[in-house]
Amino acid sequence: MANAKAWFKLENTAWDEVSLEDVTNVANLKKAIKSEVAPELDAYAPGRLTLKATDKLDDASQAVELDARDSLLKVLGRLHIEVQDQSLVSVQNCFAENVWLFVYVPS
Repeated sequence: MANAKAWFKLENTAWDEVSLEDVTNVANLKKAIKSEVAPELDAYAPGRLTLKATDKLDDASQAVELDARDSLLKVLGRLHIEVQDQSLVSVQNCFAENVWLFVYVPS
């Protein structure tokens, strides 16, 4: 089975994808995104990145800020996205299919 990938966008860049392999929560997701766009984000610790999410909306102003402690399942719940099977693979696939991420770095 193919690895689930989520769409994300840094400010003023094109959309890109990040693998959700080994990602169970927002803190893991920040690390995966930082790794995906290295060396551009090398100057920032993953904890300093801000992630916001929408239910497949391209409008960052509609995005909800994510807490690093939140699981992917909790993020889906906050966005009112139902998950039938709560196994990790199903949650990752549902997240990849329904969530778009906006990444912000400290200024």
